[in-house]
Amino acid sequence: MLMDDGDAYEHLAMLRERITRAETTLQKVETELSEVTEKLDALLSKLDRYEGKLGGVLIAAAAFVAFFKFVFTQGFEWIHKIMGT
Repeated sequence: MLMDDGDAYEHLAMLRERITRAETTLQKVETELSEVTEKLDALLSKLDRYEGKLGGVLIAAAAFVAFFKFVFTQGFEWIHKIMGT
């Protein structure tokens, strides 16, 4: 079952066309992947910045709560000591 020359050339032409389409599709996918990677990098950069800011806010809030807890605890102990109760 041999192909004649015309069929072989036609088959080669179809294969080249499919390879060309596959290469074009691959280039599009690479371009889209590059764009998605850039967007993810930008998002991760923003998250890193917000994480740093949020960490600072949480530390400040914890210090604020600890300060007032200390003041009220010591203040109540001082009042009870003065009042003798």
